[in-house]
Amino acid sequence: MSEKIDKYFEKLTERKITDKERLLLYKIKDTLGLKNDDAVWSIFIALNYHLRLYEKIPNSIEDVINHTSDNLQKEVVKSAKEAATKTCHDTFYAYTTSFQKELDKLAKTARTEERKRKGINFKSYFVALTTQLFFSTFFMFLGISIATASPEILQDLLTYFEITVN
Repeated sequence: MSEKIDKYFEKLTERKITDKERLLLYKIKDTLGLKNDDAVWSIFIALNYHLRLYEKIPNSIEDVINHTSDNLQKEVVKSAKEAATKTCHDTFYAYTTSFQKELDKLAKTARTEERKRKGINFKSYFVALTTQLFFSTFFMFLGISIATASPEILQDLLTYFEITVN
């Protein structure tokens, strides 16, 4: 091919012509019977340039899709972990609150029965109240510690006691 065609190509694409592109242009030249100085060459070179641009588009789209799906997957995993942790905390709080209410009822019943049996005894009342406060605080902090440190342990405990979290 002539240097003129190579110069057209280099000027339009801002790079050297490859052997593959040169063979394609030779094929066009032979098929259409074009001369080296034919004005149609500039059109074919421009079309070749656009052809190369369009060949890159599927790869660019694939890169964007892969990047987007990776980010989406990370966000979904993060959201799922956050939701699971919140559910564990909420469930544990509900169970500890229920447990505390039952302890309160038990303590109240025990105090009432003790008063009936002995009459009002401040020392017994104080011991029962202190014991109730101690155990409820202990179980509440134990539960919060377990749920915060490892939601999996909480789930195992709930499974062990056949309590399902929905």
